[in-house]
Amino acid sequence: MAQELLTYLNEAIAEVSDKEVVLSEDTKFATLGLDSYDAMSFIARLKEDFEDLPVTIFLQCQTTTDLIKYLENNHKEEMEELWKQD
Repeated sequence: MAQELLTYLNEAIAEVSDKEVVLSEDTKFATLGLDSYDAMSFIARLKEDFEDLPVTIFLQCQTTTDLIKYLENNHKEEMEELWKQD
């Protein structure tokens, strides 16, 4: 499931940012070079699928692995629904 989430995160960030960003398992969000608008757009995009996601998620989850674990632990139902749609 982690690989599916990593693919999902890469697709989501590509939708909202003009920058060429490729997330790997150990990417630190602070090093992406996203401006505040891109970061908030990325969070807003994630909230489309994970409604209860806090806007401070990148303070809580500083790497993609942290975010993947957070989603696996707190949003399992939403993830299952996303994968059904594919």
